[in-house]
Amino acid sequence: MKSWKNVVASVALAALAGGAAAESLAEAQALLAQAQAELAAKGIPAAAEAFNAGGKWRGKSAYVVVVDFSGHMYAHSDNVKIVGKNMLEVKDAAGNQFIKQTIQTVKDGKESLVDLRW
Repeated sequence: MKSWKNVVASVALAALAGGAAAESLAEAQALLAQAQAELAAKGIPAAAEAFNAGGKWRGKSAYVVVVDFSGHMYAHSDNVKIVGKNMLEVKDAAGNQFIKQTIQTVKDGKESLVDLRW
């Protein structure tokens, strides 16, 4: 079984999608910290099930996703239709491979803020 630490610690790219309704960076970081704690306490399968249910894991424009280093989507609190798919090569409207870029940033030991252009 994969360790939660080998899952993009973005665990949650608690993604800020921008716009007037966007949560603050502090709120997105708090959501990320809560998601990481949930992963550490429950493991990937149980935490992913909770994230996929949405609820407290989905804000107005920030949400939790769990992706491993190969691009496999374990959880997405805003769009469960993509759970189970490989998202490594997905591009946003600007042509950025944001999953691949985020994984590399996390592998490099840095934090990643994802600005999506859908």
